[in-house]
Amino acid sequence: MNDREKLDEYFTSVRELEQRLAKNEEWSKKPKPKVTAKQPQNNMNPGDLIGRTRLLFDLTHLAFQTDSTRSSRSYSAGPAPCRRSPA
Repeated sequence: MNDREKLDEYFTSVRELEQRLAKNEEWSKKPKPKVTAKQPQNNMNPGDLIGRTRLLFDLTHLAFQTDSTRSSRSYSAGPAPCRRSPA
C-alpha cells in the first residue's frame, strides 16, 4: 500500500467516525419516552440471588422502555458444581 492509499484510508476512517458521532449526537438530543414504573430499589443483600436477578431484569426492562439502550447482555454462572469429597 502506497502513502496515498494509506492517507485515503485514514481520512475515510475519520469521516466515518464523524458521521457516527453526528448520528449519536442526534440520538442523545431526541426526547426519551416517559415511563410510569417506580424506581427500582437496590438489593443490598449479596446472598439474595433471586432478588438481585429480578433487579437486573427490571433495570434492563426500563432501559429498553426509555430507549436508553438497544441491546442487553447478562451472564449467569449457574449453580456451583458439586464437588465430591475424597473418600
